[in-house]
Amino acid sequence: LSTYNGLICGYLVAEYNEIMMLLKCSRPTALKLMQEMVLLELVDTNDNLDEEMHYQGKPEKKITLRKEYSWFISDECKVLIKNRSEFVL
Repeated sequence: LSTYNGLICGYLVAEYNEIMMLLKCSRPTALKLMQEMVLLELVDTNDNLDEEMHYQGKPEKKITLRKEYSWFISDECKVLIKNRSEFVL
């Protein structure tokens, strides 16, 4: 859940390479996480995430936070998450 927290609260749109850098993970792991978020209907995608081929000139695979979850990138949400983490033992 903390992985989703970091992604959802930080990005409206994220490309797989941004996820790789943020989580310090491999491309297959980033794509798997993106697929999970699509299956949970948290995000929409611009492409078929199952496709492993990537070639020059093809747009990066990216996910976009669904409109109904846009609150998660608001300042209010970030403050609540920060305050929550201060009280976790």
